[in-house]
Amino acid sequence: MKDHSKGIRPSERYLISSAAFILLVFSLPGWAFKSPVYSGDHGKINLGSYIQYLEDEQGQFTINNIDSARVQERFALFRGSTIFNVGYSRSAYWLKLTFKIQGQDGSVVKRYLEFDNALLSEIEIHRKIAPGEFTLVKTGLKNTHSENILPYNSYVYPVQIAANQEQIFYVRLKSNSGLSLPIYLWNPEDFLQSKSDLRIFYGIFYGVMFAMCFYNLFIYFSVKQKSYLYYSLYVLILI
Repeated sequence: MKDHSKGIRPSERYLISSAAFILLVFSLPGWAFKSPVYSGDHGKINLGSYIQYLEDEQGQFTINNIDSARVQERFALFRGSTIFNVGYSRSAYWLKLTFKIQGQDGSVVKRYLEFDNALLSEIEIHRKIAPGEFTLVKTGLKNTHSENILPYNSYVYPVQIAANQEQIFYVRLKSNSGLSLPIYLWNPEDFLQSKSDLRIFYGIFYGVMFAMCFYNLFIYFSVKQKSYLYYSLYVLILI
């Protein structure tokens, strides 16, 4: 029998060996998604790079079966962006968020989990506290506002997290418009500072716009040129 391996060049043999190694590694049963670990010093963390998701076209899944091993195999890691975005869809989507916060063992850290899209129709936040046990918070345009959600122009869920322990959240989403959702984990102090800075920015912006409006109205009453009146009305429409 002829030995066909003698006709393979060293470079080709290297490529074949590399491909075989990669296939072997990804086929090992221990290869699985690992929860990201974040330092407790982070003020703001974008969780979008580690979102696992499952499309629920028929609305058949509930929290009672979404955590089962059979359904877990259907979750996929969202790729291509740090913002979960599937465009317009009538389907419900389940997101799985897993992470750890570093800190002293036994300590508890406070964090704000922000879902930065105020136009979502339905949001269900299921937090796993033990095997088969979950807490539930509902919010969204179609749901009654929950007292567990802070009143901002996004959905902000305060949570207390045990340091160095894996946290698992399942989030069910549905939207009548495009489904795009940035998800952030905030240190409360940094979150409040960010919102304060944003209010200052908008205050300056609207102050300048109103000043331009009244200035052009003053010019209009002085020279009676309608172009100044039209410009003032245009600025008011923008505001």
